Amino acid sequence: MAQYLAKALAVVVLLNLSSAALALGRADVVCPASFDPSAAPPTGWKRHDPQAGDGGLTNLEGVAIYTTSPADGFAPLKPENAPATSTSDTWYIARGPHSAGPMLYVACRYSGTASMLFQALPPGLNECVAKRKIEPGQGLKVACNSRR
Repeated sequence: MAQYLAKALAVVVLLNLSSAALALGRADVVCPASFDPSAAPPTGWKRHDPQAGDGGLTNLEGVAIYTTSPADGFAPLKPENAPATSTSDTWYIARGPHSAGPMLYVACRYSGTASMLFQALPPGLNECVAKRKIEPGQGLKVACNSRR
């Protein structure tokens, strides 16, 4: 009986920790290292094609953060001013009239094409960080969280 109670307590603690992690709000997104605009986007991603005719494999060039879908035509948010020696960019997103704040999208930009891959982030996030340097052949992680 004691072992059963200990296991049940462990499950309750684990569930509470999982709920706490979700309440804190965190999402890590990795932009693919390359992208072929003529192919279907990878699972979980949507493609924005402002110009037709793009094609061929392209390499990751950078990331952008939007408060609306890039397909809606709005400009990306600018990262905070950071020293030129900084190794990462940080975006702080002001909270709107709703406690959860605006919806955020991570958009991956690729060289030689106007096409982008983008993905919606969970609501309530208001800070995103990404490295400035993109290693050849590697994706780029964008870490977003909810700062209180």
